[in-house]
Amino acid sequence: MSPKHILTAIIIFATILLMSCSSRQYIIYSVNNIVLPPETAKTIPINVSVKTFTDNRANIESNKILYTSNSRDATIDNKVFCINIERDYIYSKEAVVNQITQMMVKHFNKAKLFANTSYNDESNYYLTGTLTHFYGMQKLSGYLAL
Repeated sequence: MSPKHILTAIIIFATILLMSCSSRQYIIYSVNNIVLPPETAKTIPINVSVKTFTDNRANIESNKILYTSNSRDATIDNKVFCINIERDYIYSKEAVVNQITQMMVKHFNKAKLFANTSYNDESNYYLTGTLTHFYGMQKLSGYLAL
């Protein structure tokens, strides 16, 4: 095998390896599968503003791995998983709590729960909340497929 082929293989392997547990990923949420309520259901005729939720995850013991780990690889029940530790979100454009709050606004608007739902706007009605848990896990593959 020539040095050029070896270098190409190393670059491909490193790219796949780094992509398998990449940091700073945004939370992806689609409202495309939300089925609108039947005609008998009524939209609540008020405008609601959803305020950015309070993030209480750091105060919950079971969430400590997200704040104390220096590695995105975690072993849970003798299996290796990729976790997005909280420090990876510090530099992202939107913190986890902001993304989740905005997902709720999108969901409520798509489902037509209220006449209108907005994010951090002035309103007569407000929805607030506290985020205590949010997990996502990806099992790491021990195999390389080219």
